[in-house]
Amino acid sequence: MEFIRGKSGRMLGNFTSLYTLVKGAPLSYSRDLQEDKEPVFDSVHNVKVILRVMKEALETARFNFETMHSKMLPALLATDLADLLVEAGVPFRDAHHIVGSLVGDAARAGKQFTELSDEAWAAAGVPDIAKMKKTLTFEYSISKRNIEGGTGPKSVKQQFTKATALIKKLKK
Repeated sequence: MEFIRGKSGRMLGNFTSLYTLVKGAPLSYSRDLQEDKEPVFDSVHNVKVILRVMKEALETARFNFETMHSKMLPALLATDLADLLVEAGVPFRDAHHIVGSLVGDAARAGKQFTELSDEAWAAAGVPDIAKMKKTLTFEYSISKRNIEGGTGPKSVKQQFTKATALIKKLKK
């Protein structure tokens, strides 16, 4: 994946080169269009390499879900709490301050911010604490990302469906 990410600069450079060349082209053929071959051929070559690497990576990938779950610390939900506060009518600058206070207090206490008492949450300025704590889950966090191109389960399923249809179409 790092290899593929590393190729993105080269591919963007090829696009920029080709776009710059073509944007000023007149309506008929000009000799400067001979310069379009290098970025196009280089990009095609790199896409073929990237697809081979990606195919092998996906076919051989193994996921350790137990380790993944152990790394899902409540601190990852801090942004979601800020979002919930904003949805509850708290201005973002205040929500940011509230979450920062909770995270700081928790760090000083050697806890996760979600483990702080309701009194600590109230002192930080969190409204409707019971509702906030009940809503603030990883399941809720993921469900909020069900937007086009997002990482929510419904969105990912739609993206897989589109990708599968595209692959089938390309194989024809």
